Amino acid sequence: MKRLTLFIFFLYSLSVNAQQDVVEYDQLVFKSSFEKEAFDSVLGNNPDYFFGFMTLATDSIMVEQWRGYYELRIKGFLERKRPKNDERYLKNAYQYVHDEFFIKYEPLVNFEKIFQDGVYNCVTACALYGMAFDDFGIPYVVKETPTHVYIIAYPYTAQIRIETTDPLNGYKDFGLGYKEQYVKQLAELKLIDQSDLAEGVNAIFDKFYFTAPNLGLKELMGIHYYNQAVVSYNSHLYQSAFEMIQKAYFLHPSESMEEMMAESCRMMLSTTQYEDLSDVNALVTAMNLDHASIGNPQVLHEFSRLLHSQLAGKNDTAMVETAFLKIMEAATDSSLIEDLGSLYYYERSRMHYNRGNYRKGIPYAIKAYGFKPGLHEAENLMVHSIQNAIVSKELEPDDVELALDSLFEMYPALNNNSHLRQTRLTIYLQKMAEAYNVGNIDEAKNYQNKFEESADSDKSKYNHQDVGHAYSRGVIYYFKKGWYKSARKVLNSGLKYAPNSSELRTRKYYLDRAQNN
Repeated sequence: MKRLTLFIFFLYSLSVNAQQDVVEYDQLVFKSSFEKEAFDSVLGNNPDYFFGFMTLATDSIMVEQWRGYYELRIKGFLERKRPKNDERYLKNAYQYVHDEFFIKYEPLVNFEKIFQDGVYNCVTACALYGMAFDDFGIPYVVKETPTHVYIIAYPYTAQIRIETTDPLNGYKDFGLGYKEQYVKQLAELKLIDQSDLAEGVNAIFDKFYFTAPNLGLKELMGIHYYNQAVVSYNSHLYQSAFEMIQKAYFLHPSESMEEMMAESCRMMLSTTQYEDLSDVNALVTAMNLDHASIGNPQVLHEFSRLLHSQLAGKNDTAMVETAFLKIMEAATDSSLIEDLGSLYYYERSRMHYNRGNYRKGIPYAIKAYGFKPGLHEAENLMVHSIQNAIVSKELEPDDVELALDSLFEMYPALNNNSHLRQTRLTIYLQKMAEAYNVGNIDEAKNYQNKFEESADSDKSKYNHQDVGHAYSRGVIYYFKKGWYKSARKVLNSGLKYAPNSSELRTRKYYLDRAQNN
């Protein structure tokens, strides 16, 4: 027997997990094993930032040679006699690094350019100064503005700003005079009042000047990736930009990173054909961003394109199912979950329906309806699938009866569907006929009562030919037994529901003759 009951409870059972991080490590795409190894080198307990900032190096073979060049010059400075004054030591270190490594400033360059031809920008110079300061034993933090990064050395004492791109005025000591002038400007701009001045110049300066969070080399490496993402985006290489910005965000989560990631992701998805799960992961990332440019309509549209490409186009059900589960896990809005679930299961069912595999499509149709019971298309597909499965004999009457009983119980609104009610009556009549054929009178009477109760109570339509066939089986059964009274009773009941049935009228003719003789 072809069972449907195992599928009936194949209903909405997905659990929506807690929203995952916007970017997880296994989503990152590396262009080479070298890049991955360099990237990984900064994630452990003993990060190798020199190697890490070389992730984008085009000449990876030279990295160790460049490291040797760097370490030799660091050693050269450390061999010098250290001044007792920290500020003098810092100034010497600042000037030494600038003289040894930097020749020309360019806005968007990789870290390796420092060692190739002395070309640097604020990010790569800060990276080198940070590494050198670590080696020199100079405490520091990195500060970020919307368009710039710089270093604050001795951040908890002298607070000396290092402008890595200004060889002449890059060393800025925040003396008392500078701080007093800064506070005065705040007061003139009405950003502070007399009550604030009571805190003192140093406190006010620290509060307003150092508002950006303290960053380290790990976050700076993220900014390094961000710059390259901008280069790729401006060249319309949106996938490359998205892959870069994901790595940038993983190292340095920030609002600016999110904005760039959302925009590059949106542009990339607009052209993708969802050939593999990396594209799906991009969509999941976009969903986790919860950005205004990638709302529910956009997500549903992208998922629809995925289904069209991989389900309708290639019949890759495994890939589509994996993608669906990933996307559903990322969805948090109930209406989006309903739309996604209904669309996915509807298309899975429709695919089977169009190929004549009605039985296989029924569980998906039921789930599509379960996600959005008010969706007319899903209800129609479910009904037609069940009806065609009966006609094609893909399902046994027992299975259909159990399925309908379950559906009517789970979704009371389906009791208003005249097609399903008629299907249920058809099953009662089939079961009634089968029972009379094998002489199971109790079961035959049971299904006859079920049919008559339903037909009388909800005035459902039914097939008169089915009525004639079922009741004729009863008349024949009793006629052969010689129980004419019982045969007449079944006959009259049948004629009540199908008065023009030629089959019942034939039975009546022979029964009348038999009783008159």
